[in-house]
Amino acid sequence: MTEEPEVFNYLDGYKDKKGKEYKAGTEAEMTARINEQYANCGPYNLLANNCGHLATYVRYGVKVALQFNMTGENKCINNPFRINIKDMREYVRENAGCPNEPSSSNN
Repeated sequence: MTEEPEVFNYLDGYKDKKGKEYKAGTEAEMTARINEQYANCGPYNLLANNCGHLATYVRYGVKVALQFNMTGENKCINNPFRINIKDMREYVRENAGCPNEPSSSNN
């Protein structure tokens, strides 16, 4: 409890194959997203509307949940723009020291 918290905004700087770079929104953009979701967040859904989806939406403007090393890691339904989660997971694992995913995992 005496240690400083570690900030880990895992998609900062990620660039997908289409050239879209993920970076934090401005304070005003993030505040607007918080207010939008507070007013109409929809029902919680483990696979399609969980805390990971909310956190990435507030910061980056897209709903993505990677759920590392959990049973549902490859089950989350991410945003309608069909983000390539496999590439995104590889980027995060390489840049965050996460363990490699099993070779049998799906996208």
